[in-house]
Amino acid sequence: MSLEPKILVKLVKESLENKSIDFEKEINSFGQIHAEKSRIHGKGFTLQEHIKGLVYSLLSRQRVWKSLLPHLKKIDSIFYFYAPEKLINADLEWLIEKIVEINCGNMLIEKQMKALSDNIKILKKLHSYIEMKINEIYKHHNDIIRGQNIVEDLANRLTDPKSEDKLKQVGNALIMEYFKNIGVRSMKPDTHILRICGRKRLGILESVEDENTNNSNLLRKAQKEFIDFVSKISENVPIDIVYYDNLFWLFGAKEYGEICTKKPKCYQCLLLKLCNYKQD
Repeated sequence: MSLEPKILVKLVKESLENKSIDFEKEINSFGQIHAEKSRIHGKGFTLQEHIKGLVYSLLSRQRVWKSLLPHLKKIDSIFYFYAPEKLINADLEWLIEKIVEINCGNMLIEKQMKALSDNIKILKKLHSYIEMKINEIYKHHNDIIRGQNIVEDLANRLTDPKSEDKLKQVGNALIMEYFKNIGVRSMKPDTHILRICGRKRLGILESVEDENTNNSNLLRKAQKEFIDFVSKISENVPIDIVYYDNLFWLFGAKEYGEICTKKPKCYQCLLLKLCNYKQD
């Protein structure tokens, strides 16, 4: 991209500020930066925390995250505070009923809940292994390439349809959301990020033509491109991968920035003259 990366980020932040979006506060509210910093300081995450991270990622699918925030304590209670044996043996219809009752379901909630028991069994089996691999990332905290390779290997094991450890109802975007929830530095290649940063708009991700792509190879390449972009604007790349992922997500997400949406509000964007977007 021709635009200087630091200027681009400055304009994204100013566009959000013009809408009275306290992006620092919002990013901190997600808890993912805190989780990552906890990892850096040697914290390990329990099986219950892994299950919680997975459940939050599942519930976020096709949902406005801000609408879930007020209900997180109730969600924790409904899911027995993520006690594995209780959830493995839980009444699925009751879980679905209670989640829908507080308006925290989504179009796939029934399939997600039916898969929950099997997914918890996989996490239970792999918990020590996943923690060991994550610890490898933070033993070599500043080795971005090594860390990203470990993240990719874990993601492949948990999302590849041919893997015996494939998590059901979890694809490329949700696995990264789960990882971020348990303190793993990663970029989540969801629709917002692919749309905003892809070739048709800001051009940060040169490999992304279609924001709805589900090609795992292209998504892995996009993640590397995003990390390369962060390296041009940050002196603390390992931490700031998650920070900038969340910042650009806020720029497009409903009930947050809502600027660079599917039908963008270009009149609210300070990057209007610098963007590749062409109106129909």
